[in-house]
Amino acid sequence: MSDPKAQCAICKDAFPVDHFRFLPSCGHGFHLECLQHWPKRRNRYSCATCRRETSEEPIQIYLTFADPPTGDAEGPQSQLGVAAGAEGLERSDTESSAESLKRAARKIRKEAKAAVDDERASTSLLDAVQRLERRIQPVFVDLARERDEKGVLQDEITSLKSRLAELEPMCSRISSLQDELHTAKMNYEKATVECMRERKRRKSLDQTLDRYKRALDKKDGELMAARASLETLNNETRALRTKLKVLAKKEGRQPRQTQDPDDSLQVERPHGATDDVDRPRKKRRTSTSPKKRPSD
Repeated sequence: MSDPKAQCAICKDAFPVDHFRFLPSCGHGFHLECLQHWPKRRNRYSCATCRRETSEEPIQIYLTFADPPTGDAEGPQSQLGVAAGAEGLERSDTESSAESLKRAARKIRKEAKAAVDDERASTSLLDAVQRLERRIQPVFVDLARERDEKGVLQDEITSLKSRLAELEPMCSRISSLQDELHTAKMNYEKATVECMRERKRRKSLDQTLDRYKRALDKKDGELMAARASLETLNNETRALRTKLKVLAKKEGRQPRQTQDPDDSLQVERPHGATDDVDRPRKKRRTSTSPKKRPSD
C-alpha cells in the first residue's frame, strides 16, 4: 500500500502529506519546495489559495490515515485532479513563481492526455492551459528581460573590474602624488616662514648699510675739506719758500738747509743770519786816534 498523497495548489503535483507545510492562519497546505519559492511581501506569507497573509511560519502536521476504499476510483480521481488543476490555474497570477507555473502546465497537459475520453474535462484543461500561457507569458518576458539586463550588468561589472584593475596602479600613483604634494606644501610653508625671516634680516641689513653710507658720505665730505685745507697749506708753503728764496738772493748768500724735520716747513736762511733777517746789521765805528782828554 502506497502512502496517501495530496495535491499542491501551486504546482498541481501530488506529494506525500509529510512533504507539505500548512499555514496556521488559514490551514491550507502546499508542497514545501513550492512554498519556499513562493514570493513574500514584507516577510509575510500570502496563501496561494485564499490570499490570506500571515507572518507565522508554516508548520508540518501529522495524520494517521485509514485504509483506502477498494474499487475503481481512477475515473473520479482523475476528474478531481482535472477540476483541481483548472481551479488552481484560475487562482494563478503573475506573482506565482515561474517554476511553479511550469510544473502546473506540465501537470495539466499530462492529465489532459489521460482524460482524452472525457471531452468536458479535456476542454476545461485546454482552456486552463491557454489561460495559464497567457498569464505566464508576461512572466517569461519579464524574466527574459531581467536575464538580459542581468547579462548586461554582469558584462558591465566585468568591464568595471577590469578597468579597476587597470586603475589600481594609477590610484597608487595618485596616492603617492598626494603624499608628495602634502610634503611639498609643508616645505613651502617652511620656506615661506624662512623667506619672511630673510626679508626682515635683509631689511635690517639695508638699514644698517644706509647708515654706513650716510656716515661714509659724511667722512668723504670731511676728507675733501681736509684735502682742500691741505692744498691751501701746501700753496702757502710754496709761496713762503718762494719768498724766502727771493730774500736770500737779495742778501747775496747761499741758503743752507735747516735741521727742521718737516721738509714742507723748512725755511732756507742765509749763513750767519739772525732772526731779524729783514733788519740790516749796524756797523760799529772804531777810531784809531786817541781820545782827547778833557782839559783841566
